[in-house]
Amino acid sequence: MRYIIFAAICLNLAFLKAQEIEIPKEQYPFSEIFEWKGMGGILLNKDPRGVLKKKNLTLVNTEKTRVWQQSFNPNGEVSYLINQENARYIYFLDNLNLEDGRYSFHQLNSAGSVNSSTTNLMSVIRKLEGIEIGNLELQEVVTTDKALVHVFLHHDKKAGKYSEIAVFMTHHNLMNYAVVLGEVSEDDRSKRVFGGTQYIGSTGDKIYFTRNRFKDPKNGWVILEYTSKGELKGEQNIPRPPGTFAVHERVGFGMCGSYYLNTSFGEEAGALYHHNGKLYFSGIENKGKTLLNVYEFVPTSRQWILVSGGEWKLPESKKPAKMGIQVLNEGVGHYLTGSEKKIDFRYFSADHPAVLNTFADQLIFNPSAMLFQVQKNDFVCLLNGVTLHFDRSQLGKAENVKFEIQKQ
Repeated sequence: MRYIIFAAICLNLAFLKAQEIEIPKEQYPFSEIFEWKGMGGILLNKDPRGVLKKKNLTLVNTEKTRVWQQSFNPNGEVSYLINQENARYIYFLDNLNLEDGRYSFHQLNSAGSVNSSTTNLMSVIRKLEGIEIGNLELQEVVTTDKALVHVFLHHDKKAGKYSEIAVFMTHHNLMNYAVVLGEVSEDDRSKRVFGGTQYIGSTGDKIYFTRNRFKDPKNGWVILEYTSKGELKGEQNIPRPPGTFAVHERVGFGMCGSYYLNTSFGEEAGALYHHNGKLYFSGIENKGKTLLNVYEFVPTSRQWILVSGGEWKLPESKKPAKMGIQVLNEGVGHYLTGSEKKIDFRYFSADHPAVLNTFADQLIFNPSAMLFQVQKNDFVCLLNGVTLHFDRSQLGKAENVKFEIQKQ
């Protein structure tokens, strides 16, 4: 019996030891880490002197060694990472300044293959009637299941109207398709009769946008469904949830163009978003106390049901608070600013309590961390029932780095 117990102890110790993964150092120290959710953590290293521009990527997950290594050569100093939940492809964009419509990018797929190329969005936008290239302002860039999507705001001063233009670039053949998503007059926009058209999410080849009808609560939004080739497949009116919601300024949040561009989508009373075939709404309401609630729309009854929520201390500010939304499979992170910046994560289930974190830039590039209360140097990934942990203080040092695997 003693030998059996001893063997079991040894086996257990071996198992515990196997929960630490050591990644050998490379030519240059690892300087950054970001999460590809569901895939793992990606370490980045580059020449610290800046002589060589090449960026080297190493994917780490629960395997004992690195999964793959890859590299690309950016054209500029900054590479903007575009990465959303369930993304099959992520992108590094070399520029967001699209005055001439041309940009270079590096497309990375889950197998670690990189496709570096350039494209010109204006060649397809010019085919749209009444669009002056010089009046375009980039608002958003996201990656969906089938396409990379750019959204522009166009102001036609002569006609007195605003329009939103979307360009869809399909992942598999890098073809561009441009469409006018919607138009609103300067008068209706200033009087808040209608809002602009915004991207709110995607499922498969269904890419969704919404236009806000401020003055029509029974038909609060128009939902537009497009394919990755810019084909309009459907349009429907969605009522607002009952109740009164606090006005906030909608801003970009996450690894998307609107975050890097500091895009403001104007003032709204709540945020609408689409994920995994379902429509959700987040809003701050006062029912004796301030609540941050998440609702789900039920198409059969055309009713909104409360899926999670709870008390929230609204940040003090003389101006409307700012809110950004980052949607994960587990729930939604709310970036809320006032006198301080917080991230309040609400699950798509009342069974889990809310998670509150003080905002830090690294949380943008580590969405799984929103599900935990994390410290300054914590990096954590959710992977098949376990969590992969990394201490960021290891970055910048010319030595091996270690990851730790923990059961949830």
